[in-house]
Amino acid sequence: MTFSVDTAGPPVTLTSPAAGGYAVPKAEFAGTAGTALGDGTTVTIALHTGTTAAGTVVQTIPSTVDPRTGAFHALSPFPLAAGPYTAVLTQTDDVGNAAAISRTFTVDGTQPVLSKVALSATRIKPGKTAVLKYTLNENATVSVTITGSGQRKAPGTLAARGVKGANHITINGRVGKKALKADKYALTLTPIDAAGNRGAAKKVSVRIS
Repeated sequence: MTFSVDTAGPPVTLTSPAAGGYAVPKAEFAGTAGTALGDGTTVTIALHTGTTAAGTVVQTIPSTVDPRTGAFHALSPFPLAAGPYTAVLTQTDDVGNAAAISRTFTVDGTQPVLSKVALSATRIKPGKTAVLKYTLNENATVSVTITGSGQRKAPGTLAARGVKGANHITINGRVGKKALKADKYALTLTPIDAAGNRGAAKKVSVRIS
């Protein structure tokens, strides 16, 4: 009789949340797991409080593995309190081998807030610029969607990394290499922080002439 001994657990990866990164209270977990013959069809994600797996388990989340790609995706079943967590991802095979990896991340449920949004000029002539100023309560990326009053589609979106405190973006009548046509435009600013929290949008107007 010939047989082989299998002592290796399935290969597992955890791609979301990022190591040392941030997540919203309804945290999202994604990655890949083993799909070889005998590998488990589900993975388990145990969430421990704190920065190590010695913390208290507050949620245990099962997720089904796609048999073709090995991908899995899961959401925390109820919101997590703000603070650090360690996720331990485990998959076993049919002979009892287990593979586990851990990932530490921080839950942030605070929305970024925009204030003091103002343009230095409400009309821009060719070759001129206006400064769009705004203040943030935390570091965040600010998306600026530009919509013309006489246009069905938004000409484009600008994105800028903002820091806590005062920030500004220069508006020059272009989106990338595209020049904006003469029109009145609404600039809609939306802040999104590193965890993915989206703050309330603010809007200002400018005329390109």
